[in-house]
Amino acid sequence: MTRPYVIFSPFFVPHLGGVEIYNFNLAKALIAKGGSVVVVTSQDVKRPSQAADDLKMPESLKILGMPSHFLLNDRFPLPARNSQRKKVLEELASINPEKVVVNTRYYPLSLLGMRYAAEKGQRAVVIDHSTSYLTVSNPLLDPIINFYERLVTNKGKRYDNIYGCVSKQGCEWLRSFGITTEQVFHNAINGAEFTEQASSRSFRRELALAPDDLVVAFTGRLLKEKGVLRVVSAIESLPSTVQNHVHVVVAGDGPEASTLQHHDNPHIHYVGSLNRGDIAALLLETDLFCFPSTYPEGLPTSLLEAAVCHTAIITSNCGGAREVVPSSDYGIVLESTDAAHIQKAVMAFVSDPSYRQTCAANVKAHVLEHFTWDSTAQAILDAK
Repeated sequence: MTRPYVIFSPFFVPHLGGVEIYNFNLAKALIAKGGSVVVVTSQDVKRPSQAADDLKMPESLKILGMPSHFLLNDRFPLPARNSQRKKVLEELASINPEKVVVNTRYYPLSLLGMRYAAEKGQRAVVIDHSTSYLTVSNPLLDPIINFYERLVTNKGKRYDNIYGCVSKQGCEWLRSFGITTEQVFHNAINGAEFTEQASSRSFRRELALAPDDLVVAFTGRLLKEKGVLRVVSAIESLPSTVQNHVHVVVAGDGPEASTLQHHDNPHIHYVGSLNRGDIAALLLETDLFCFPSTYPEGLPTSLLEAAVCHTAIITSNCGGAREVVPSSDYGIVLESTDAAHIQKAVMAFVSDPSYRQTCAANVKAHVLEHFTWDSTAQAILDAK
């Protein structure tokens, strides 16, 4: 019987986010290589079958839910001390892991994973998913959170970890904490799997859009830092002759959802939180994907999803952006994330459909070749 890979992840499916999808796909890639996987997560998944219909949960994947209190708008899980925690720790102690992988470096669960690896005589592979400090966009709380992040990172450095990042930009960020690494464990995507799972929904038909209308999409968590309202503002500032043929479709959930729900503009469409099949269906009907995020991204899954759906990309210079969009032949990396620069980028694609098609084709081919889960999983297995 093979020894399992143990992955510590602060969140996991069915909760959907970049880190969750990363670890779900990493687990599948490790299983495809003949292994089994145990995921330790602060989300207590009592019924894994809830995610199986959408995400096809592998049989060789076991989830251990660490009971937690969720703080800061559910963005910070704090493990609880109770009998369930004791059971999880006892089960972990009984496992002889092949390798221990810890995602992110600043959650209490991250430190637990590092300590667990050390107790098993291993070096944890610590994968960082950020390129800047954690933020809640609060001038009073953010300095405290930044201090906490440095404190916990220094605690983690006491262990003999192997550090890596999901993008090259992340490696540069880690140097500010005195951590030197060149190891990149790219966020990745199975392009064929993602597009083939597309649902039968047609958002163009549901929203009564004309065949020649241009669809600008945004998918992801609706946080202020992600920039969805700046996309809306940019489109609303277009000349009326252009705006009449441009529609923004937003999919996701988060604090900005209520603003979008009450936004009165026939060219702005909020379709709520979608499963991955519906997201794929939306992106396959999308002309432009706009992602002006100032959030400390690692390498956004949404960029990869848009790319494999043959969608032209406008993105901020967030983590991994220049790896996905290496030049203007692949899309547009914004100089600034304000509405004026977003509008300028949109107009570049609106005024030149052939340029839009060229970028969409180039970025799709680039992502399908260079961002595969098999290569990411192998890089983690080879990490020393």
